[in-house]
Amino acid sequence: MARACRGRPAVAGTADGLLRLALTLGLLRWALAPLQPYQPLYTLLSLGVELALALALAGVASRLLGRLLRRYGAAPIRKLGTGSSELLLLLEFAGNAALALAITAAFAQGRGINLLRVSAGLSLGGLAITAAARRLLEQIWGTLVLYLDRPLVPGEYVRINRNSFSPRSVLRPRQGESFLYGRVDAIGLRSTRIRLAGKFSWLVH
Repeated sequence: MARACRGRPAVAGTADGLLRLALTLGLLRWALAPLQPYQPLYTLLSLGVELALALALAGVASRLLGRLLRRYGAAPIRKLGTGSSELLLLLEFAGNAALALAITAAFAQGRGINLLRVSAGLSLGGLAITAAARRLLEQIWGTLVLYLDRPLVPGEYVRINRNSFSPRSVLRPRQGESFLYGRVDAIGLRSTRIRLAGKFSWLVH
């Protein structure tokens, strides 16, 4: 209990420290105005200060988002059952991604950077990343469907088509066996664990 109680002030202290850093950087950015006649030096210093300011603001926003989700979103999400903590992490990740995109767009607009040209230049790399992340996105989307539609819940017994669920390296069903029976143990972010009836093995999908 003592450790748990000490963790919250640490998080709050980190957020307060980042906020003070952001305010300091904002004042420093304003104080650089007299250096405008020295354009190369002014451009270099202002770029560094603005980048640090954007990172500090991103840290503050991320920590505030995490605290709001844990305070006001934990109770409703917990009603969904086992694995609710992973759904909370998924929502926090999505929120942080949205914050990162918004701050990146604001920083680019402030520096006069054309994001359309940059994204076009990185299109090939983006295609490679999209192909690599496709499986992960499919798993995350499937998890959201399980949480929202609730076709199955932890503790429920289900019948599974072995051809679509079980890798042969994990399960070796008998000849002609087309379905397996098991109990849903947990619904995670990237997998659903099912304990097979009468077997000491897990089916992970």
